[in-house]
Amino acid sequence: MAGESTQTETEAVAGRSCASCTLCCKVMAVRELNKPRLTWCTHCDKKRGCTQYETRPETCREFYCAWMTTAELGDHWKPLASRMVLVHDRARNWLIVHVDSGRADAWRAEPYLAELRAWARYMVAKGGRVFVFQGERVIGLLADGEQDLGPMLRNDGRLDMHSAAAPPPAVPATP
Repeated sequence: MAGESTQTETEAVAGRSCASCTLCCKVMAVRELNKPRLTWCTHCDKKRGCTQYETRPETCREFYCAWMTTAELGDHWKPLASRMVLVHDRARNWLIVHVDSGRADAWRAEPYLAELRAWARYMVAKGGRVFVFQGERVIGLLADGEQDLGPMLRNDGRLDMHSAAAPPPAVPATP
């Protein structure tokens, strides 16, 4: 499921921690809790974190955003600063950018937009894709632009990457 984590890295970069960041608890879907994207988890205390930390679902236990696992990402990509949660889906070679609905235009600000476009050029050349999840819409970043793929929410609030109004970018999903 594209709105849920499929990231495989589970080791945090030395010196990085979630600390008071809980943005993933809002922007990510959690299947085990029937929690749709863009809604706060009922177990999230926005200042202290998960109130069910010891018994949280496996999806939550295994998830770290790309900022936590990628030393090359600058501190400006920390979700509290950027208002975005980056997820690298290695199985499909996708970079997924979950944008906070309270700052839906955050990804278009610099330095984020320039870096996202550079990553799109790199990933498309390697057979990958960069998707920006902005509210109900998904935008595919291409090597030379972008394509609004339209609303992709199913009735249960989860994303359905197969229901796009427009076809996906014409690049293979895997290398």
